[in-house]
Amino acid sequence: MSRFVIALQNWDDRLVLDIVHHRKQSLDYLMLFVTQLGDGWFWLLLSLLIILFDSPGWHTAIFPLAVAFLLEIPLYRILKQSFSRPRPYQIRNDVCCLKKPSDQFSFPSGHTSAAFVVLTVIASIYSWLFLPLFLLGVFIGASRVYLGVHYPSDVLAGALLGFCCGNFALWIF
Repeated sequence: MSRFVIALQNWDDRLVLDIVHHRKQSLDYLMLFVTQLGDGWFWLLLSLLIILFDSPGWHTAIFPLAVAFLLEIPLYRILKQSFSRPRPYQIRNDVCCLKKPSDQFSFPSGHTSAAFVVLTVIASIYSWLFLPLFLLGVFIGASRVYLGVHYPSDVLAGALLGFCCGNFALWIF
């Protein structure tokens, strides 16, 4: 293993342990809710709201969003399988998982990737939504680390993947 990979894993481990060991029961419920916003249903609801309330311009947002997801989902799955990185709770006895993930591997964070696809595409068209969508994306990523299912670098990679796929879709349109 390269020095960079070892240093990154050490950084990830330290941050995960710091976060997990400072959990509060009151925050557990909030983080579970926030992570569920990244499950996909919220993005569908947001898309439907755009179609309903911006009927003349809905295609401006929905088509690039669909293309971005059509690109992001297979890339996310390829990266998951290629890296096959175990989740923090799978390799560390001192990390308890608060929500069972939908797949086996950790890298990259699909929830964060999806949030940043939506942020990139929707905020480029509806700039007034940038801050709320950015904060939601950050909170979704943080919730994944808090719940013990991702490392911080998984979240950063997911954000980068979502940002790149969103920008590529916008470039096409």
